[in-house]
Amino acid sequence: MEFSDEQDPYTRDDFKTEIEEAITRLEKANDVAQEAVSFHLARASGLFFSRFGTMDEFMMASEEVKMGYIEELNRREDEYAETDRFASYAFALFKMWVGTVIECDRELMVLFVERLGPFMNRGEKLILELLDEEENEKTH
Repeated sequence: MEFSDEQDPYTRDDFKTEIEEAITRLEKANDVAQEAVSFHLARASGLFFSRFGTMDEFMMASEEVKMGYIEELNRREDEYAETDRFASYAFALFKMWVGTVIECDRELMVLFVERLGPFMNRGEKLILELLDEEENEKTH
């Protein structure tokens, strides 16, 4: 994944600014929006790790596989844009994280962990609560 080519002078600094603005927007959102995006971030993360196992396994995948995954995230983001803007936003953020992993940009990966970590934790708790509710409904 190249940050720029002759036609598109998009730089790493542009990418960092885009990430920071997207995360800041989430941080400033109301609780309902934060909860919804958190839930979908955790979903996106779960799908990633169930598919690739670890970040290292993803990194060892071919460029074709990595770029194919980015395209898959693009499709999900676009599909959700029509039905669930929070899911679309979460998949856009997650795609940015995947981009930092592909580029092995440790500074940006740390930025994601530090600023999105609380949202990921919140989303994971929501998923666990939903699973508990489903389990309780099945047993009662």
